[in-house]
Amino acid sequence: MKYINVIKMNKIIELLLKEELTAEEISEKLNMTKKNVWIYLSNLKNDKRIIVVNDKRPYKYRAVKPLELLKQLYGIMIEYMKPIKPLEDTKKEILKTIGGMI
Repeated sequence: MKYINVIKMNKIIELLLKEELTAEEISEKLNMTKKNVWIYLSNLKNDKRIIVVNDKRPYKYRAVKPLELLKQLYGIMIEYMKPIKPLEDTKKEILKTIGGMI
């Protein structure tokens, strides 16, 4: 298993939040080998933190913004998680408010 440097992973995410880039462009900007960039991109893609934005090579990537991740989490929570005990009305209202915000 390859060691994943969280700092480098976060730098890749920061770049991809600003603009769509190819693996080669990321490699040049961060002074990393393309092989290492591919490892990070693969992990980030599997974790759904980035997406591929085109269907031809060279592929361009962009980061999934925190609000998009929150929407995914909210959808999973609503669809799959059952409360251990019935929710109080105030907590139901909070969930409804959050759902409306995202």
